[in-house]
Amino acid sequence: MSFRSPHRVLKSTSMNRNFASRHVQLQTLHSMLGIIQGQMLSHPDRNVACWESDVGVDGGASDLGAMFGWKNPAKFDEFYEKIFLEPSALSDEDRSEITKGKQLEVYMNSMVRDMAKVKDLCKQQVGTRKTAGTTKTAPAALPVASSSISTQAFQEEVSSPVMSTAALISGGFAPEAIMPPRPDWLNDYIDYHRISLESDGNGGYRLKEGVPFLVYECNGETKCGGIGDRINSMVILLYLAMCSGRVLIINSPYPSPLENFLEPALIHWDAALPQMIDGEERELPTLDIMDARNNDLLVDEATVGYRLGRCNGMPARHTLRTIFANQCMSDYFGKQREEPFPYPGAIPQERLLRWSFYSLFKFSDAVLLRAEELKKSAGLFGVPYTGIHLRTGDQSMGISLDKGPSFRMQHSRKKQIRHGQCFQRIKEVHDIQVGYVASDSNEAKQLLSDMDKSILYSNEIEILHVDEPMRGEDDKNLSYIGSLDGWAELVILADSQCIIMSWSMLSFAAHYLGGENRCSALVDDCNEIDLSVPHKYAYEAGQNPFELVI
Repeated sequence: MSFRSPHRVLKSTSMNRNFASRHVQLQTLHSMLGIIQGQMLSHPDRNVACWESDVGVDGGASDLGAMFGWKNPAKFDEFYEKIFLEPSALSDEDRSEITKGKQLEVYMNSMVRDMAKVKDLCKQQVGTRKTAGTTKTAPAALPVASSSISTQAFQEEVSSPVMSTAALISGGFAPEAIMPPRPDWLNDYIDYHRISLESDGNGGYRLKEGVPFLVYECNGETKCGGIGDRINSMVILLYLAMCSGRVLIINSPYPSPLENFLEPALIHWDAALPQMIDGEERELPTLDIMDARNNDLLVDEATVGYRLGRCNGMPARHTLRTIFANQCMSDYFGKQREEPFPYPGAIPQERLLRWSFYSLFKFSDAVLLRAEELKKSAGLFGVPYTGIHLRTGDQSMGISLDKGPSFRMQHSRKKQIRHGQCFQRIKEVHDIQVGYVASDSNEAKQLLSDMDKSILYSNEIEILHVDEPMRGEDDKNLSYIGSLDGWAELVILADSQCIIMSWSMLSFAAHYLGGENRCSALVDDCNEIDLSVPHKYAYEAGQNPFELVI
């Protein structure tokens, strides 16, 4: 068995030789370590050497010499010292560069731990073989105490790899059953956005002079909502930019830059603005037209650029349905495109959100890796599962704020239990025997797990709402990790075969982004609906967030 520093392995394969991107290579190496350990546990009598190639003779080279037939260990050690070239030490700066400024450090740490487990097992097996003085060892040597992962768990993980729906769609490989092809009108806007940009000379893009634009801003000055609200705002603004003939730009640095979690897919929304606007440097005016009562959504053509903040939620602003049914979109199809409005009946909100989200975004390497890390820590090893989103906030649980704390706590607990009861119904109808609960409360997770041990959760989550608790937070690392875990749990919920939803825009987003015709239920509907057929939910601000669409 040959070992090398995980940082050096990643640098060699992804930076020096470009076998794959770093996040893909980390996933590959992580999977291979599981396979290697599975093979070692299956064939403990075949392991004869543990060799650390970055270390000299002390790295196990003597065992390597014996494997190649050297009879005199001292002579092999002498020979090895002559040919061995010790690599230079990696500095903190080197390690930071390899892990993309520490964005991938949490996943690298996981690989380091798994490498250590394999090394410990290797040394134990070789030591057992030497002690026995034979090539046959009766019982399989188990990992030493530092390993908390069982043989069965590794075998399950290796034999049943998890296919991420969110990663599949992000990579552009989604079958039509998950996401039907984009309509021509959206492809035309993607082309318009592309030809409106130019190179900035540094590998990025910049908006061309004079091209009209809208900027979505979330910089901490005002509330932007949680992850689900932010997704909805950016999607709504995409359609406003489309019908008003403008390029959409997104500037969302709060509480951690959006580019850490979502990357441009087909639309380069991260393009820089020209330094001069209308021939002079000036601050962008704010466009305040998103009140739901505004049916025209007129944008002054004389102004090149506007900025907007939150575009959905309360006070009553536009929704995905109302923005698409607005006069602006009607004029866009009738006057600009000279074609009939494509949806004279019901507006397909799910497809509109899914098309626009995956045209704008793909989940970053860090988010996809973190999602797999959390699945693994929870014990999800490649099996179908039901995603359970349990938000305990007062408003999301339908509890009046004028009630006392004891009443709200008791009421909340009763509603939390309903999520577990809904999971039992789904187990009966769909034979999905495992659940994963994402929640803003560790106590709520534990409550559901105590109800049913097949409801799993990760205890490695940094629970932080990206808008509320972190306002004024100066710890950038905490902001990054907390936000990362939120986006990763969105991926886990989107990947689930069934989803149980709270009154939350995160539930809404996961339901929509996970593909068509999903098994789903709002927790309050669970006892009244037929769970054997797919259900659609429409979001309307200012009302019960989920209205069942029959």
